[in-house]
Formats: sequence, structure tokens, C-alpha cells
Amino acid sequence: MRVTFILAALAVSFAFASADSEPDSVFRDLGSSDVRAHTLQSFPDFSFFEIHSEAWAGRNVEISDILAEVAGVESYKQGGMGAFQSVSIRGIAAKGILICIDGVPLENAGGGAMNLSYIDLNQIEKIEIYKGYIPARFGGNGMGGAINFVSKNSVQTKGEFEIGYGNFNTQKISGFFSAPLTDSLRFNTSLSYRRSDNNFRFFNRNGTPYNTEDDRWEERKNADFSQISGTHSLEKIFANSILSRFTVSHSEEAGGNPGRESNQTVVAGFKRNFVQGILFSDFPLFRALSLSAQVTARAEKSSAHSYYPLDKIGYAHPGFLEYGVFQTSLYPEISLDIHPGVSWNANFYFRGFLDYLEPRDSQKITSKLKWELKRTSGEAAFDFSKKFSSYFIWNADVSARFIRDQFYGGILQTPTQQDTIPASKETNFFPSARTAAVTAFAKSLQGFASVGYYERAPQVMERYGVYQNVLPNPELKAESGWNYELGLMIKTPSENHSLQISLFETRLKNGIVWYTANSFSKPLNLSESKTQGVELNLQTKPFSFLEGGIQGSLQNPKDLSAGIYRQKQLAGEPRYSFAAETRLFLPFHLSFTWKTHYRSKVFNDRANRQSIPAAFTHFSSLAWELFPKSKMEVSVQNILNETHQNIYAAYPQPGRQFFASFSQCF
Repeated sequence: MRVTFILAALAVSFAFASADSEPDSVFRDLGSSDVRAHTLQSFPDFSFFEIHSEAWAGRNVEISDILAEVAGVESYKQGGMGAFQSVSIRGIAAKGILICIDGVPLENAGGGAMNLSYIDLNQIEKIEIYKGYIPARFGGNGMGGAINFVSKNSVQTKGEFEIGYGNFNTQKISGFFSAPLTDSLRFNTSLSYRRSDNNFRFFNRNGTPYNTEDDRWEERKNADFSQISGTHSLEKIFANSILSRFTVSHSEEAGGNPGRESNQTVVAGFKRNFVQGILFSDFPLFRALSLSAQVTARAEKSSAHSYYPLDKIGYAHPGFLEYGVFQTSLYPEISLDIHPGVSWNANFYFRGFLDYLEPRDSQKITSKLKWELKRTSGEAAFDFSKKFSSYFIWNADVSARFIRDQFYGGILQTPTQQDTIPASKETNFFPSARTAAVTAFAKSLQGFASVGYYERAPQVMERYGVYQNVLPNPELKAESGWNYELGLMIKTPSENHSLQISLFETRLKNGIVWYTANSFSKPLNLSESKTQGVELNLQTKPFSFLEGGIQGSLQNPKDLSAGIYRQKQLAGEPRYSFAAETRLFLPFHLSFTWKTHYRSKVFNDRANRQSIPAAFTHFSSLAWELFPKSKMEVSVQNILNETHQNIYAAYPQPGRQFFASFSQCF
């Protein structure tokens, strides 16, 4: 059934490729990805959204806060700078969202949601958001969508420098430089440092929500975070317009693990080291045909030193001092781009994934009890767009991935358990496909429709439990689901005002749910859900000195699993949320920005017994361009000092934050 569905989509794609079309168009392209220089991305997808660096440059804002301003995207974070951050999209949790940098997936074979706080925005030029689907060129292993972070790059001599400071001893320093070394060789480099003590005050209820006599305000302890990161590239143009680029990215993070509000830790913490190299080459074969090849090599070590059970004394048992995972990865990729004209284009992608995991610790004790795991996977993907007339465009993308897991067996040692894991070997196949169309009733009125089927392979952590306190479940099935969307966009002839409305539905089957008891967790295929909703995006510029917009979503995220959870609200998903922004351009090169974000009550559990109250936060900033390429900015985040936390949540939220910065371009 699944294979037939994919083959049918491919056949329809090639059948339409020969149809005649008109070159003129009244479509407004809502945004295009420049992830690959050779990629032609002309399909005006209503599910695509783009955020540029102006949204965070010179400000102390987190990635989750920025993404939450997009309708249909909900954010989660567990504290201040460096604390765990993730997002959900249209009812699909973070583990179903693919995170990429420059088009390269940051899939961690170890599993779990990607921690967005590890990505330094000072290294990023823009963020591309694909809601409800993962484009074929990124790989279709997932249902919720994709978020692609595009690194800073330049084709001209350019330099940037920024420095900033805020309360909680928050510091940021970053620089970027691009220059030609010869007529055909260019060098780009960026380097950034950021840190914060995160010692904000919070309301400690002392673990007793119904007894207010022992409640008190306290300062957050053991929550510091620091990071050094950089991206460096060399780009060479050879004869026949052949382009090659070698890019190295690296980062190093360290910080404390502060624990819950009523049980703060003293010595617990984490470390992470990451390095990645990408070799990319683009070969124009003919006028309408180009071939590109890319190889990505990555190494990552993530470790934590435990606070259990002797953290309050300050001395953990030496054998349990540090535990973690070391992962090496190799991702080769070949893509073929066919673009004979303005009427249609097609792209083929072939990529492989090789991930190897093993334990690591500082004392060389737990890693002697060795386990090894290798995940090998391959993927073929196809993307096709056809413009039938100036009023109708059709798009389809199909991908299929096979995954082969080989677990060599061994002993998993953590601070609280020792588990023997048997050797195993398994191969699985996971398809996905999507089709979409855009029609223009007039230049100021467009319609959009899409439908897609997706599968998400269980992660290594979910199958084999290679992390502390995680029990394995090799019998897990893949999550599967359908996405539907209808959209309408109205804009004025001047394009100063636009309104976009989208109706969507997301269905999930065999959802993986974690059950926890006595500090141990095990994943099970028990969840079935449906999220229906409507999204609104209004952008307006009534005057040359005033612009703004509002984005919001109203949704019904239902758990359709059998038993007591049926018809309950999905954990972590609000019923409605909105974000509004106003930008005012003042005399003397001043500009003022005000942002408001609201999120209704969410539940922390499937039974809807632990709720996190509604959150209403505000942000403002005042920028002054002293000279054409110099800017000073002061900003206040969470102006009303909202804490919006739950007593059972691991981390209280930071309160009001101030930040001042200076940036210089040259």
C-alpha cells in the first residue's frame, strides 16, 4: 500500500512534466531556500516561513522565543541561556521536527528532541520553517516539519562585530568576516562567545503546592552556561563554473544542571563538544542540468556528571562521576537538479547515513562496561514542481528511507542501574510523500492545498535505551501520520497589507509515549492523536514609519488513544496562542519594537492533571543607529516578570531580563 502510493505519485509527476504552460505568473513567492546554490525553489508554499537575523541581532532572545512567534509553532524551554529548548508544530512533538543547519540534518542517532539552545544565533543569517512537512531534500523521516538554520555567508568583503551585556551576568561577543583571497578563492569566518550565570530569582513552593506557609523567593543556583562556537569556510570556483566549498563548524558548551525548584543541586552539570566538516561541490553539466555532491563528517560527545544521590554533600561516587555518549557520523549525498525553464523543475537526492555510538566517561570506569551501536541508513528523494499556467502550480515530493540497526550488545552502566543489553540486528523501510497546489484567482488572491503521508523511525534511544534510566524497547513500531492543509492569502496591490488564513489537520498513529516509574522510563506505542486548527498571519505597513503584524493559531489537540486518555488535550499543546509585533521608526535614526506573546493553559501530563497556567509575555527594544554601520540597542524581555511555571516541571522560567548591545559593520 505504502509503496504503491509512492510509485503512483512518481508516475503522476512525470506525466505532468510534459504539459505546456505559460511563462507569465501572478504568484507572489512567499520565500525560497538558498540551502543549496543549485536548488530551484520557486513553489510558493504557504507552509513555509522565513525569519531573518534582524529579529535577534543585538538582543538577548532564545531560539524558542523567536520560533513561537510563528503561527502553529509552540515553544518549550527549561530556564535561561543554555537550558533545554524545543518546539512542536501543529500538534507534533519536538522529536518529530527535523532540525538542520545549512540543509544538513542534525539528527542525533542517540535520540530525543534536538536541544535548540546549542545553536548560537550569532552564527545564523536566517531561519527557514516548514510547517507540517519535511521537504524531500532534507529527508522525510518525520511528520511535524523542518527548521533549517542558514549560516552567515557573503559574496563580498564584509565584517561584523557585536558585543552585549545583561543582568544575570549575561555576556555575548561575536564577529564575522568575509573576504576574497584570490579572484577565485573566498574565505568566510565567524566566531562567537556567550555565557550567563542564570541566577534569576524564582518562587520556590518547596514541593508543597497546597501549603503556602513555606513558599519563598530564592536565587537560582548551579545554572550557569557558557559556549564558544565558530564556522569557517573556503570557497573555490574552478574552470567551467565548478564550485567547491569546505566548511568547518565547531562548538563547546558546559554548564550546571540545577534540578527542580524545591531540590536545587550543587555539583551536577553537563558538557558537550561538537565538530563538523562539510565538503560540497557543484558541477553544472548543461544549461538546465547540474550535479552536486556533498560529504558531511561529524563527531559529538555529550556527557553529564550526576547529582544523584550525594550532590548536596558535593561528592558523587567516583565511578558514577560522569557518563555520556560519543557519536561519530558520516553523511554522503548526491543531488541532481533539472531546470529546463520556468515551467517546471525536478530534483533527485540520494544520501546515506552512518552513525556509530559508544559510551564515554571521564573516569574510564563505566566505559569499560562497553556497548556499541551502529545505525546505517540510506535515502532516495524526489521533488517536482510544475507551472501549468499563470494561475496554477503543482508540486510533489517523495522520499523513502531504509534503516539498519546493529547493536553489538554490552552493559549499560548509569548512576542508578546496570543493565545487560543483548545483541540484535534489524532493517526497516520508511516512506513519505506529499503533494500540494497553489492557484491564483487574481494577483491579490491566492489559494493553497496540500496532503502528505509520513513515517518517523524510532530513535536509537527509544529502541535500545542507551541513556541513563532509559529501558529499551526493540519492538517499537514507526510513528505514521497524515497532514492536510487549506490556505487563502489576500494582499493589497502595493503589498503593504496581507492576510493569510490556513486550516490544517494532523493525524498521528502509533505515537511513541514515555512511561516513567521509580526514575525509570520506557517508550511504548500507545498514542493516537488528531490536531485540527486554523492559523492567521496578518502583516501591515500603514505608514512609512510604522509596520507590524499578528500571527496566531486556534487548535484542538486531542489524544485519541484508548482508555482514560481518550479525548484529553495533548500534553504541552495549548488551545490557542498569538504573537503581535509593532515596529516604529523614529527621528534621529531611532527605532522602537514592541512584541507580545500569549499562550493559553497547557497540561504537563496525558491525564490533564498537571497544568501550566497561561503565559502573557512582553518584549520591547530601542535601537539607535549612531552611524550608517553602527547600532546601539537596549531591550527588556518578559517585562511583566511572568514566571508561568508548574511545580512538577523541572525548571522554573527566568524573570525580567535586560540587555544592551553595540554592533559595528565594516
